[in-house]
Amino acid sequence: MTPLASLEFLPNELIQDILVYLEHQAIKRLSLVSKRLRDQCLPLLFYHVKASFSLPGLVALRDIAEAEHLSQHVVWFTYVGTDILDARAHNAEQFSNELYPRRSYAEDETDHYYLTNGRMETFPQYEAVYPAFQPVAEGQRVVLDKGMDMDVIPSALCRFPKLAKLTVRYNMPAVHPRFFTMMNRLRSSSSSRRSSGEEMSLERHLRAVAQGIRQARSSGIHVRTVEFGGSNSDGWSRVDRKWSDYSLSTFSESLRDILEDVEVLRLLRSRAVLNEMCMQSAFAHLREIDMCGFPIDQWRSFETLLNRHANTLRSIQCHRGNLTCEALGSLTKWPHVAQKVVEKQCTFHPRATISQLLLIRSETS
Repeated sequence: MTPLASLEFLPNELIQDILVYLEHQAIKRLSLVSKRLRDQCLPLLFYHVKASFSLPGLVALRDIAEAEHLSQHVVWFTYVGTDILDARAHNAEQFSNELYPRRSYAEDETDHYYLTNGRMETFPQYEAVYPAFQPVAEGQRVVLDKGMDMDVIPSALCRFPKLAKLTVRYNMPAVHPRFFTMMNRLRSSSSSRRSSGEEMSLERHLRAVAQGIRQARSSGIHVRTVEFGGSNSDGWSRVDRKWSDYSLSTFSESLRDILEDVEVLRLLRSRAVLNEMCMQSAFAHLREIDMCGFPIDQWRSFETLLNRHANTLRSIQCHRGNLTCEALGSLTKWPHVAQKVVEKQCTFHPRATISQLLLIRSETS
């Protein structure tokens, strides 16, 4: 008998205490031992569900949502939107003749040589580029043609009765190896998408999520914690510019729907979301703002945002930005509100200790 299998003979309370200390893969293996252990493992295995804008990702999300014994455990959902590749990326002839001919490859090769001081071992051969992008592009075409994201995401969110937290990230498509250099040429440009009547990538992803949040709300499911941001591990700054430099004014309705019930808002390199929030009316339940990895560039608008939420805000924190607790304190000198600074871990960088400004209401406020 394996050590994991021996857990089956323990009381449920002890099993739960032990599971908390196990890695995800160990819990997954344990769930295969017996039905009793599987029932104990499912709440942890499906507490946090992730799906990406891809055919496999959306199919997996649909399968989880349609399985009631799994969907009932989902508390946190992460949706990873990606750049939508140019439609020509899954046609070999168009790829090599129009989208990414050898002359473009030669330019990228030269740039890579100088940027890496001649280290070319990480730069792929031209013949390897199309086979890497083709299946991803083909899968995206299936999703777009069938409208799978607009169907699966709203349907899934309505089937997660315990859903309380939503994370929306933006990342590269799942291309292996990760060809950073080629992405600028292979992603579908905004002009080409507009001319063909298609939405920009970020606009589409936000609309799909907003539609899901609306439908979930109509089913009595309210998402109180929302995170926006780029990837914390890929080190690719271009995707972060989607959240940092975009104007989200054309997506304001989608953003409003997503944040309608928000109590805790967390922004990783997501200045554009904050800037758009500054232009909107108050969010009735907002009590905590957690920012990381971007500077405040519209101080007056930010101060207006804080004042607009003077009756609800309880804490604010900023890490790796230009906002200090002293500056925050001067912006939040409100009647009957005391201020206290505490040290805590950064949500996005757990090894970093940061200062959090607590806003404490008096009993008469």
